[in-house]
Amino acid sequence: MKTLSLLIAAFFFCTMFVCCAPNNLQHLHSKKPRATMIHLRGPVSPAWGTSLYNAFKDKKCSMIVAWIESGGGSVTEVKLLEHRIRTMRNEYPKSFMVYSERILASGAYWLACLADSIVLSPAAYCGSIGVTYTRIDSTKLDAARGVVYHIFRSGQLKGLGNPHLPITAHEIHLASLRISRIYREFISVLMEKRGKRLASAYDSLQTMVDYPMSFDDFIMTITDGDVFAGDDACAYGLADKVLWFDQLLGFLKSNGYKVSTVRGMPVTKGAYMKACDSLMHHEIPVELIR
Repeated sequence: MKTLSLLIAAFFFCTMFVCCAPNNLQHLHSKKPRATMIHLRGPVSPAWGTSLYNAFKDKKCSMIVAWIESGGGSVTEVKLLEHRIRTMRNEYPKSFMVYSERILASGAYWLACLADSIVLSPAAYCGSIGVTYTRIDSTKLDAARGVVYHIFRSGQLKGLGNPHLPITAHEIHLASLRISRIYREFISVLMEKRGKRLASAYDSLQTMVDYPMSFDDFIMTITDGDVFAGDDACAYGLADKVLWFDQLLGFLKSNGYKVSTVRGMPVTKGAYMKACDSLMHHEIPVELIR
């Protein structure tokens, strides 16, 4: 029993020594403003809101750096999180940066527009501004298999989208209207938050090259669903800076920030990248907003 107690005591001593090593203690008690880095990956989800809230409410945090690797998510989750981010930014006025090393697309880019700045790695792509909706019509396959589905509905629009019902002109019209409305909301957020930067990019392009395109046509071109590499994204005003992760850390530190996790531990290049890469598992699918 005494040996077990000694082993437990030794374990806790070692844990405290690792967590509270001199470098970590120096970091925790540093008077420099803290930039808290959080990692958001995969389809946009409610968990993103929880991670952001934990960072925003931290009184010791002066800046949020959201490292996002995502191809988007559902319209519902994106709009809910947009509202939460706006609310958090009003309640906790802090600097907010989004960084992406691989992909920042569609619904994820929609949310990134709410940040003060967007930073990409030279390997990253961003954009895919638009909306997509998939409707399966399996009625011909059903008929080939000799299967008939009897679907009883209270109205012609009940069960809209059921794959065992043939798509109608009215359904196509409704889907087009809804996609157009959501697309306009996306563009509205883009212009609200990045309109000045887009206008500046457009002016620069006109100055540098013969750019026979109106500003409205320019906006239509960059919001037609395409994705853009880091330098091109900056040239079009969709992003603000291109930095590798170690350069990002250097940039933040040169601006007077100590970079930490939500728990206050220092973010170091090797350990943090290893942890983030382990979360990826495989190549991230470009999953457009749907």
